[in-house]
Amino acid sequence: MASKLLQMQKVAVRTQTFSKANLWFKLVWMVASSRSSIIERN
Repeated sequence: MASKLLQMQKVAVRTQTFSKANLWFKLVWMVASSRSSIIERN
C-alpha cells in the first residue's frame, strides 16, 4: 500500500514538472516568435 502511494506521488510530481516545463516552453516560444516577427518587420 505504501509503495503504491509513493509511486502515485512520484507520478504526480513528474506530471507537475512536465506541465511546468510545457508552460515555460510555450512562454519562451511565444517570446521567440514575437521577437522574430519584430525583426522581420524592421
